[in-house]
Amino acid sequence: MSEQGIYLLAQGLQQVSDNWPVVFWTRQGEIGRCRLGSLPAGFAGEPTVLVLPMEMLGSAQVPGLPGRRPSREALGYALEEQLAAPLEMLHLAYAPAGRQGPRRALVIERERLHAVLALLHGQGIDPLAIHADADRLFDQAGALWLEGRWLVGGAGQPLLAVSAPAVAGLAPLLPAMPWLAEDLAQAPCNEQLDNAMALLVRGRSAAIDLRQGDFRRRRADIPWQPALAVALVAWLMVCLADQLRADWLEQRTARLHAENLQQVQRWVPGQAPVGDLAPWVEALQQRPPPTTQVQQLAKLGEQLVQTGNLRLERVERALGQGWRLEVVGQRFDDLERLRERLPGLVMGQARQAEQGVQASLTWAGDQ
Repeated sequence: MSEQGIYLLAQGLQQVSDNWPVVFWTRQGEIGRCRLGSLPAGFAGEPTVLVLPMEMLGSAQVPGLPGRRPSREALGYALEEQLAAPLEMLHLAYAPAGRQGPRRALVIERERLHAVLALLHGQGIDPLAIHADADRLFDQAGALWLEGRWLVGGAGQPLLAVSAPAVAGLAPLLPAMPWLAEDLAQAPCNEQLDNAMALLVRGRSAAIDLRQGDFRRRRADIPWQPALAVALVAWLMVCLADQLRADWLEQRTARLHAENLQQVQRWVPGQAPVGDLAPWVEALQQRPPPTTQVQQLAKLGEQLVQTGNLRLERVERALGQGWRLEVVGQRFDDLERLRERLPGLVMGQARQAEQGVQASLTWAGDQ
């Protein structure tokens, strides 16, 4: 046996406390019973699998969604109509997608799961994984009599915990499958096994782990003294690199200044530039004056009018970033025509609204 685990029995659901009855198993193969607050010392701080009773959870089937890897939010919205509570109150855990796209999911109230984890953290236990008991049993459809009720699941069947009186009405609705129990007299048992709990303890590799999303397991904290030493060494290395780079840049700047001075003296023999070389270079090159902001704004307005079907909602000038525009058009084609007419225009966000297509644009202006 490669893992140790704790199984919270359904009898403890009425009172969430350290008195919760549990079945535990160890890596050495020992299986025992006790209260949650009386677990053997070997569980504190050790990797442990937690198994919850199916009475705490629900199961669902997520339909296939387009895209290779749909987000958790998209999967949740696809299940929203099947859920009995708002999404924000629930935690959903998903199995990997099958070849056809659909995937299994488990649902549990966030508050209940937080309460269970708080109990275990009080015992010094941070579960390595969290499974549902019915999800650990079968790859193919089947049922197991365990701890006074039937656990049903496997092969796309909904995961259920069913009492003995209720199973008589449920069994005819399910496909033919093994009904396993230690006692053949337990209807509708059709196969006997020696140890039902051993089947749960052994588990199956495809069981869904609830430690996903907000409940994923955090990495253990790094001891602060080694971390501080590493951070100090990294800081010293950064300082040394900055100093070496500053020295190199200073030498490079001096060399470039000397080269530029020689070049200017070749252009204007007999004149020695004083101070900054930039005014000398600009005067020699006789650069035309740049387009003013007013001229750029006039050009922008002209292109908007000529494009047609566009209304300027907001315009502002961001230093070093050009113009930022908020535009409303009738269709996306209007925005595309404006982009073709105005080189350097970059489309940002665009969405369809009641009044048309709203878009955020940036334009660098005439350089």
